[in-house]
Formats: sequence, structure tokens, C-alpha cells
Amino acid sequence: MSQATLIKFIRTGDIEPLSLVNESSESRKKYLKPFHGHATVVCLCADPPIPMTVAHRKVGTESWYLCQASREGKNRHADWCPLHTDAGDDEFLEAEDQTPSCTVSDHGVVIHAKMARTWNEPKEDGKGEKSRDNSENSPRTGVAAPAHARADLTHQMQILWSQADLNIWKKSFERKRHYGSVRYWLTVAAGHVTFGEGEAAWTLQDDLFIPPPWNPSSTQAKAESKKFSHDLRVRLMEHAVVFLAGSFKTFEVSDKSAGWLTLRLKHFNVGLQVPPELVHKLEKTSGHWAGGLHGSGEDNRFIMARVRAAEIHDLKHEEMPVITCIDMVIQRLSKDWIPVESENEKRIADALVADNREFVKPFTEGNKKGWVGGLCKKLGLVPDFVLTDIKPAVFMEVLDRMDKPDYRLRAEVKLEKYRGINNPCWTWDVVDQEECPPFPAAN
Repeated sequence: MSQATLIKFIRTGDIEPLSLVNESSESRKKYLKPFHGHATVVCLCADPPIPMTVAHRKVGTESWYLCQASREGKNRHADWCPLHTDAGDDEFLEAEDQTPSCTVSDHGVVIHAKMARTWNEPKEDGKGEKSRDNSENSPRTGVAAPAHARADLTHQMQILWSQADLNIWKKSFERKRHYGSVRYWLTVAAGHVTFGEGEAAWTLQDDLFIPPPWNPSSTQAKAESKKFSHDLRVRLMEHAVVFLAGSFKTFEVSDKSAGWLTLRLKHFNVGLQVPPELVHKLEKTSGHWAGGLHGSGEDNRFIMARVRAAEIHDLKHEEMPVITCIDMVIQRLSKDWIPVESENEKRIADALVADNREFVKPFTEGNKKGWVGGLCKKLGLVPDFVLTDIKPAVFMEVLDRMDKPDYRLRAEVKLEKYRGINNPCWTWDVVDQEECPPFPAAN
């Protein structure tokens, strides 16, 4: 089952998905205003539930929002829960305003966000030491992005994958999903994702770099790779902060004493330096996977990172600067490039492809316009998969931890929502059944 944060309103006992409550200013007013006050809501991502407070803001646009009821509670949220944060209480409240809104238009997606596209030179601090501009929109050397920024990057990855239709599988896609085709469709989709508004707007395609497939025996591949490296170097030398994405190859220890790692991509020969704070966050989010952060076997993973040049002085002509990661997300994929959130979801995706089934893997955010994304938005819930070669389409849920009370509660609420709209739902209780049940037959 996809992780979905549920909140419970203590006075009434009602349980709602956090994504539905936070969907818009109107929904926040509808769900939160009646419960304005201290510790009136609990988050069900942990057991026992975590008290939350409904706060009210009148500055600018009037709104109601959730914040931590105590300093102790903020550290108890599950890593996947949007209410989880490592920041202080004041920073957490600010994160509520900084999370970008996403507007889907006929021509693509517009993300209303303030995001730095350049970084400032080190400055003398009067003590002979160099310091960097640590303003709100300026990335800092060796400092991982705050929790809400990492969530934003995940959001952008989901938007990009959905706009490229890479979360859809049809029989005709067999043997057509490979790194080269995925790179092409992601690049096209990036042209439909726009940040900001007006004259300051820019598309993700302007700042997205995905290395072309490398083939040492192909003259054309060598030329494309050389051009890619040149274009990336030019942007980095302009002090640009860009998105670098590609297939994960390995992590190597670059500085054991300081905790830095070097990330290597499969089609790019320059390692990316990952600071210890970001390494720690990536380890936490990868802990439930076999092999953890470093992966195992033939693990298919795709990364998306915001990067910049660590230093650009005294470089020789065409020499690539040291590239430092400001932020990063890692997306696990099936062998056919379908996004998955667990080993069991991977088993289902592989089995569906092997059975020549057609299906969609919806996202928690950023789904492309269509009936699947519309239904998810209406329900405020996201199934793990949707079988689309059968009418009515069947929701699919992989229930991984039904032996955990808090997980069981979320699952039961989710399944009850499905029953409420009379839509068929296929489930696999992994704890109770070692092998998954047969899939519903196609029409």
C-alpha cells in the first residue's frame, strides 16, 4: 500500500487523508477551521498517534494549517509522512508557505515556487575566511536542503515521470523502455513543466541535464556525450544551480572521516559529491529497501539532484569542476522503468508486465490529467496500481504490514473509501499470503 498520511479529528473521530485536507485553501478551511486550537487533531503515521494543532493565519491570505503540538512530537513522524521534519518549530511553520503549489494547464504543469538558479561567490568575512551567501534562496555548501525542499524535489520527479507517461504500461511498450527512450521522453516532458510566472518563468527543460547513452564503439554516442559535458560545464561555470538526473551506478566513499560520498551515474564519468547531511537523509528514506542506500543486485534506480560547482577557479580549459549535490531524490524502478515504492510493489509490476496486462502507477502528487488522476484527486487517496485493461478498472493495493496497528488502521480506512464508490479492488495481504493472489482477468 502506498504510504498515505491520515489525520484524525479528536472531537468527531473523523479520519481523512492529509493530502485531501491540504489540497487547497478551501479544503483547509473546510476541514481545519472547525477544529482551530491546540492538540485538536492527531496524525496516524505513528503509534501512539501524534498530537497536532490547527493554527490560524490572517497575514496575507487567511488560512488554517497544521503545526506541531509539541517539540517532542515533531521527531516521531514517519520518514515518509509530510508532517515529518528535522527543522525547528519556526522553520516548520515557514515550510507550510514555502511548499510550491502546482497548477496543471492544457499545455503542462506550472509550479509556483521560488528557487535559486545561481549561487554566489564566497566572500571575505573580515577574518581572512571565505563564507557564502546563506540567504533563503541561496544553496549552502555542504548543507542538505530542508525537509520540505526534499519533498518538493520528489514532487517534481513525480510530475516529470507522469507528464512523460512513464508510469503507464501497455503491451505495445514491450522492449521499447530503455535508458535512451526514457531520457528522450523525460526531456520532452520537462518542456511542459514551468516554474514561476510571467517574465521570470522558466521551464525544467532549461535546467535539466540527463547524460545521453554511452557507447564506446559509437562515434555518434561519443560526440553526444562530449557535447553534454561541454553544455553542463558552461552552465556550472556560470554559477548555475541545475538539475542533473540519470541512472544510478554506485556510491563510493570519498571522505570517510567527514562522511562524504561520491555518486556515480551509469552514463556520466564525473562523480557527484554528496555531503554527509544529505547522505544521512538518503539513508533514512532507503532503509526499507534491500541493500539500503547502496542498493543490491540488478536494482534499477533513477536519481534527480540539484547540483552546482563546488569551485570554479583555476580550472583548465574544458576541465569539469567538482560537482556538489544540494539535494537529491532516488526513485526505485521495476526492470521496465515503472516507479515502485517497495520490493513487493516491484514483484507486482514485473508480474503484470509478464502477464501482458495494462496498468497505471499513480503518484501521490503530480498525476497527469486523466480519469485516473482525477479519481485519485477526488478520493484524496492513491492506489498502488490501477488495472486499465478491465472495465470497470480495478484498484490494486499491496498491504505490506497489516500486523502493525497504525498501518492496519490506514489500510482499513482506505479500503472503506473504495467500497464507498463501489469500485472493485484487488488486495494482497503480504503478511497473510506469501504469494500474491491471481489478478482479475482482462476483458
